[in-house]
Amino acid sequence: MRLTSLPAAAATCAPQLSPTFMHDVEISDNGLLEYLMPEKKGNNTGRQLAKQWLPNSEHCVVSQNCWCALHFKGSMDKTRNPNGIHTCMKNSLDVIDCAKDPYWGPYLRKKSCPCLIEREIGQGCLFGDMRPIKLLAVMSLARRLGVTHIVEEGRYGGLSAYIYNLQGFKVTSIEWVPLDDVTHSLERLAPAIKLVNGDGRVLTPQVISEAAPSERIAVIFDGTKRQLAYDTSWLKVKDRVAFAAFDDTNVAEMWPYNTTRAKRTGFAFDLYLGEHNETFWNSRHTSGSLFRREKPWLDRLLHHLRTVVSNTSGHATSGGIEGMQRMHFSIVAGGQWNEPGCVTT
Repeated sequence: MRLTSLPAAAATCAPQLSPTFMHDVEISDNGLLEYLMPEKKGNNTGRQLAKQWLPNSEHCVVSQNCWCALHFKGSMDKTRNPNGIHTCMKNSLDVIDCAKDPYWGPYLRKKSCPCLIEREIGQGCLFGDMRPIKLLAVMSLARRLGVTHIVEEGRYGGLSAYIYNLQGFKVTSIEWVPLDDVTHSLERLAPAIKLVNGDGRVLTPQVISEAAPSERIAVIFDGTKRQLAYDTSWLKVKDRVAFAAFDDTNVAEMWPYNTTRAKRTGFAFDLYLGEHNETFWNSRHTSGSLFRREKPWLDRLLHHLRTVVSNTSGHATSGGIEGMQRMHFSIVAGGQWNEPGCVTT
């Protein structure tokens, strides 16, 4: 008897991106919810990052002698990286020698900030300011849309790349000024992550264009920011990806962009998205029940870091990790929002 295989069932088409759809998606994955913001009484995993979300990995310690405000290649710690001032990123646009900058040179030599670094060189240290609410939105939506590959533009502390990989996604992580501590951790804990170093404005479109046609892709813009990421990368990759997340979109900017009548405006980038007829959702519209679930867990884990920061001379930790609960991002639907051949119900 000849056996004929049955065709795979077609995926169900997703509704249009909206607050209602995002809430339904976010509450649908109990395993992901429990990893990112545990609710079960007595939950105690021994603070293992592989079992629960934490703001940093176990081998991180706080240094009080770090380069401030900007991103630096190698280590943020001045003692370990005294020449860090010579390779720093300014405004997510250019890598420059900050020692020659008339403002940043004197400022960076005079000021020191706290930061997270690896306890011993080579041990590695992962950290991140992508709060659980935002990680939940990215990964639950990616699973709903059948995304297989997350391209992250802006690695910084490496924690989000590690978590995407831990949760089963193929990950390509792009960073212009990589930290040695982060590289040490990811090479040891998540060797499957592809680490690509260089200008994300060039590399992000390149990585996505070279991906296999069968891959379903989401892209996270957390290096190049907002309008610049939209204009230099998003317009090139939009038709190839399911969605993008633009981080830090609550930051006040001069709006309308590039005009003499601009005024400082919060969530200005969302206005820009609206002008361009994009379909988008901002994490500030997350349901109240999820914010309430996140708050005690996030507050408890950040309490120690906030205490350390309050004992310094008023400078925030490099990266502003202890203030992550104030930050939001915008998810934008891409041209591959639905899987080919999906079925409308």
